[in-house]
Amino acid sequence: MGGHTYYENGIVLDMTEFRQILAFDPKKKTIRVQSGATWDDIQKYVNPYGLAVKVMQSQNIFTIGGSLSANAHGRDIRYGSLIDTVRSFRLLKANGEIVTVKPGDDLFSAVIGGYGLFGVILDADLSLTKDELYKMETTSLDYDEYTDYFQKHVKHNKEVRMHLARISTKKNKLFERNVCDELFPLFRSKKKTNHIKS
Repeated sequence: MGGHTYYENGIVLDMTEFRQILAFDPKKKTIRVQSGATWDDIQKYVNPYGLAVKVMQSQNIFTIGGSLSANAHGRDIRYGSLIDTVRSFRLLKANGEIVTVKPGDDLFSAVIGGYGLFGVILDADLSLTKDELYKMETTSLDYDEYTDYFQKHVKHNKEVRMHLARISTKKNKLFERNVCDELFPLFRSKKKTNHIKS
């Protein structure tokens, strides 16, 4: 997101000391962690059980609370943004009250993506998924081919697990080319996929 501007006499909270794993159920594929834990902390904890986080940002250094407060998205096209993986969270409100918030509660969609305006996320109960090894395939194409490419090769392809498209920012090719990455399970069916050649 880049740098932030802080107001004079403003308050900045550092929750990174609060990074404990509070509960974990490998059979139900759930984990409850404090908001200062990073995605790397979770991944290292659940990896021996063959599990992974459902929605992963491009980097694993961000805290759970920070990612939820921004409702960050991931590269996995099967799931939406982080809000879709949250089972509940505890929130410290400005009046000192601690409440448990679940999907359907008024505060749920206000806090996730609310950038801290409604309180401090203390911990979160998250859904996990089966871990998979991925192989990446990259395609380069003109920007005006992207919509057709996505519809034909990504959107309805059940084998595609993650997708990222980047527009060229080269000085002499600004916005003319896209580079698309798809991640497939390393051990996948032999079904042939068609790609637009660069």
